[in-house]
Amino acid sequence: SGLPGARGGEPAVSATRGTRSAAGGPLTADERDQAATLLQTSVRQLIEAVNGLPDARWRYAPDATAWSALEIVEHLVRSEQAVAALTRASLARAVPTPPRPSRVRDLAVIMAVTNRDRRFQAIEVVRPTGVFATPAGAVEALTAARRSTVAYIQATGDDLRSRLADHPVLGEIDLYQWHLFLGAHTERHTAQVRDVVRGG
Repeated sequence: SGLPGARGGEPAVSATRGTRSAAGGPLTADERDQAATLLQTSVRQLIEAVNGLPDARWRYAPDATAWSALEIVEHLVRSEQAVAALTRASLARAVPTPPRPSRVRDLAVIMAVTNRDRRFQAIEVVRPTGVFATPAGAVEALTAARRSTVAYIQATGDDLRSRLADHPVLGEIDLYQWHLFLGAHTERHTAQVRDVVRGG
């Protein structure tokens, strides 16, 4: 797998709304709705993909270089935590003057991440290490983390568009786009989970 990984098809939502020509200010209602919809829909699809999966199938990996479904869910939890930490760190710094918008369109973020024709190497901090003893614990942790992310996006007054942070593949994107990334990333890995389940 790669990014903090779904091939083909359209993303859960269109990201044509909310793409700005200038940075600055709180999120618009459309931006909040777009991100929340993607975040909620993608995690729901993942949970549906693993619903009723036997324990042995959760732990099955096609080969030594591939992740099991349990490892994929842990990777998603770690990615959620990493983006939350990145957001806190970026917001603690002063806003650039003048604010500089991301050069990457919102839709491009989603399409790049969900395109499984490209493979990526996950960075160390988001690689699974086997911290979850049970699949239920992993799903619970992901659900709780995603609930927190959605609540933040829906309510925050933080200026996420004025802060840019480097993504190892996408380049410099704003903090709002990092949250779109989380939803698209879950879509990518849901497709990967389906592949693993079918192959097990």
